[in-house]
Amino acid sequence: MRFGAVRGRIAWLACLPLLLACVPGAGMRVQPVLGGAVKVAAPGGYCIDPTGVMQGDDSALVLIGRCTGGPGTPQARAILTAAVAAAGSGMDIAANGPALAAYFGSDQGRAALSHSGRAAAVTVQQAAVAGDAFVMRVTDTSPNPDSPAEAASWRAVLGVAGHLVTLTVTGTQAAPLSATSGRALLDGFVAATRAANR
Repeated sequence: MRFGAVRGRIAWLACLPLLLACVPGAGMRVQPVLGGAVKVAAPGGYCIDPTGVMQGDDSALVLIGRCTGGPGTPQARAILTAAVAAAGSGMDIAANGPALAAYFGSDQGRAALSHSGRAAAVTVQQAAVAGDAFVMRVTDTSPNPDSPAEAASWRAVLGVAGHLVTLTVTGTQAAPLSATSGRALLDGFVAATRAANR
């Protein structure tokens, strides 16, 4: 099994400055990408930043933040991203769970998860198949001074319409997410994206 698509999308995602924490206005909840082949959907209380949708010939990245709702907005301040790889990159996650766990536990896999490309900077705290997604909690201590994101993140790798999709949830340095809150938000992100693609 090839993990080039996984590695490439995660490396691209990790290198981008994450500047989004709150999206003004009503915002969008669903964003079709790659000619409508995949729809990225934000969980409740979060909105897609229309200026943060980047698409190439065969891949896309979507940035999502908390919808602006004034000081009483109940949703956690968080940065959500969806990276969509080329057609044909999708896989049977449940069947490939052990191989994914081995890959992301290896030096090569941890380097792919790192902002700096250094495996030593990454700790994979949890990694397991959850339904039809491969879910990880990752801490990356690489220096990243231009990003407001905290070091810890939750990530889900799933197949959608033949595309490999990586969903990421990260708190901010000013308002870190607890492990429980981050996982719940990731689960909502996965569920929303799955529902949008039925």
